[in-house]
Amino acid sequence: MVRGLVKHSVGKGSSTSMWLDFWLPNGPIVQQLNLTELEILQLDPQVKVDSLIFNDQWVIPPSLQHIHFFQSQDFISQLQSIPSPTSDTDQVLWLPSLTKQYSYRLILDDFSPPSPVFAWTHLIWFKHHIPKYGYIAWLTLKERLETLDTMPMMKKHYTNVCYVCLTDSESVDHLFFKCKFSSTIWDFVQHATGFYIKPNSWRDLIVWCSSTWTQQHFITHKLLLSCAIYFIWHEINSRAFRNKFATAYQIINLIKGCIRVRFASLKLRNATELSKIGSVEAMQQLFIQGCAFARGQSWFLLQQ
Repeated sequence: MVRGLVKHSVGKGSSTSMWLDFWLPNGPIVQQLNLTELEILQLDPQVKVDSLIFNDQWVIPPSLQHIHFFQSQDFISQLQSIPSPTSDTDQVLWLPSLTKQYSYRLILDDFSPPSPVFAWTHLIWFKHHIPKYGYIAWLTLKERLETLDTMPMMKKHYTNVCYVCLTDSESVDHLFFKCKFSSTIWDFVQHATGFYIKPNSWRDLIVWCSSTWTQQHFITHKLLLSCAIYFIWHEINSRAFRNKFATAYQIINLIKGCIRVRFASLKLRNATELSKIGSVEAMQQLFIQGCAFARGQSWFLLQQ
């Protein structure tokens, strides 16, 4: 399929296969020969187009003059319709492209059109993101997590109920928004980031974050979002498959610890790079707010 879209523009003919490459207007020579001619010739794929060139002119060598195809008007007219040989190197052309330039990227774009860019992409993929957490967050925002409401076969063996609160069916909207367990974690995130909104659904929350957290100094907020999504999903799987339980307060402690470790691992060369993620005072204030919120709720596990 691709071979018919790749054409060779012959210069000196040293890099174009005479038999296999598409350099004549009607296609590769191997596709224009009949079976008898193919049996006689016993084609050598290493033979190049330059075997038909002498002093920058098209010349049929004696070894091919007894083959009817090379004496036919069809072959001669094809040779006359292409530019005469030159001393330039051969070029490969990608026919679907307007510029006819050949590159693997152009081929990939033609056969695999780029996927649409989602408005929330910058919430997940940014310079200082944590890949493992970002991947789970990406699956969540694309609604590709395997929850019980999306797996019909699992419903035959398991009751479609949230493993955390045991009050509602398991879905992305419930697990990350409506569940009391996750609501506690999002309350901490709101206090830590300083935003206080009351969205009607998980999707509304993501839309708000993607439209508000657009500047680079919201890196801390984006890390909180990714970490919260990851540890909520991790806790659900721990309860379902390993029978291990953690409280929402312990999860919040894990989130805080991960962000501290992430900032400690950054190699910031100057004050400009530090300002892109927020000042030290701003990061300290973030955790002071989180601890104040924890003390207000009697979350002693958060106290260091």
